[in-house]
Amino acid sequence: ACAHSELASGSYFSAVNPDASSEWAHAPSGDGFEAVWHYRDPNKMLESSQFNNIYRSLDRGATWQNVRPPGGTGTFITKIAKSRQDPDLVFATAANGIVRSDNFASNWTVTTMPTGFVGSNTFSQVEISLASPHVVWAGHTMTTTAAPFVSTVGGLSFTATKPFGSSLGS
Repeated sequence: ACAHSELASGSYFSAVNPDASSEWAHAPSGDGFEAVWHYRDPNKMLESSQFNNIYRSLDRGATWQNVRPPGGTGTFITKIAKSRQDPDLVFATAANGIVRSDNFASNWTVTTMPTGFVGSNTFSQVEISLASPHVVWAGHTMTTTAAPFVSTVGGLSFTATKPFGSSLGS
């Protein structure tokens, strides 16, 4: 059963070990959202709404604070990347680059991207490698003239990869 008597848009989450009669709690997001949780501390969650509005809870969703990153507007659907190996490390795309936090959105820094990066495109994306949190991918397309960007230093800097159709090793 929903904890609210009227239909509301956004995100809801359940209590720990819910059953069929457990109430759902509302999280402050809306259209264009993603949700992220901290792998080692279940009290910590991030929710987002349009254009890089990001909210953080440190108490299992009882309270939320806006932790909107710098770097300009993001996409309509705010993209948040997380890492199981380094759960404090999170990223989002922004018009001026990739925004990075190594303390679960307490503070953000903007990583300026190389020429060709588009952070405010509907398809702009950032993802942390499952193999290593030092490897981070970002981009919005892969064509014969445009390609993703990769970081091997935890998102502190990025380099362009080769466009689709390029010879390996050239």
